[in-house]
Amino acid sequence: MGNLVLITFLIASLALLPDYGYATVRGWVARPLPSIAMILIMINTFTHARMGVQVMLEDYVHEEGGKIAAWLLVNIVPFAAAAFGILSVLRIALGGA
Repeated sequence: MGNLVLITFLIASLALLPDYGYATVRGWVARPLPSIAMILIMINTFTHARMGVQVMLEDYVHEEGGKIAAWLLVNIVPFAAAAFGILSVLRIALGGA
C-alpha cells in the first residue's frame, strides 16, 4: 500500500517538472519531501523484493548449503542496494558534491 502512494507521488511530481535535465531532477531530489519519498520508496521496494525472492528460494532450493548461500545473498544484496540508494539521495539532499 505504501508503494502505491509513494509511486503515485513520484509520477505526479516528476510529470510537473518543467524539463527532465540533470540539474532539474537533481534540484527536485534535493528538496525535503521528494528526498524523503525517494528514501521510503527504496526501503519499501527493496524490502518487498527481498521477501518475494526469499519465498521463491524457500520453495525451490532444497540443499542445505544452497539455502545458506542463497539466504545470505537474499539478505545482503537488497540491503546493500538500498543503502547505496539512500546514501545517494542523502548526499544530494544534504548538498554533497
